[in-house]
Amino acid sequence: MNEPALSCALGALRDGVEGVITWGVEDNMGWSGENGYLVILEDRAVVVRDAGHLDEGSWISDAVHGTLPASAHFEACLAEPDPWARFDCFRVAPREPQTVCEAGI
Repeated sequence: MNEPALSCALGALRDGVEGVITWGVEDNMGWSGENGYLVILEDRAVVVRDAGHLDEGSWISDAVHGTLPASAHFEACLAEPDPWARFDCFRVAPREPQTVCEAGI
C-alpha cells in the first residue's frame, strides 16, 4: 500500500480539490481485484465508479454523481491508524444525493 498517496488522496477529498483520483487493489496473484476513480468537481461534486474481477468474471458499477461528505468525514479517515481502514474510508465514502450518470454492467 502506498500510504503517502492515500494520505494525499484523503487530503484532496477533505479539501474538495478538483481533479481525478484513481485506485486499485489486486489479490490472489491477480485472480481478483478492484479499481475505481473519483472525479472531484467544483463545489465538492463528485463522479465515482468502481470495477472489479474475480476469477473469470468482472463487473463495473454505475457511474454515480453526488456530493462529497463534509471535510470532517475525511479528517476522521486521516486520523484512522490502520491504513486499510483509511483506504476503505476513502473507497466507500458516502455521496449524497446520488444520480446515475451511466449504468454499470
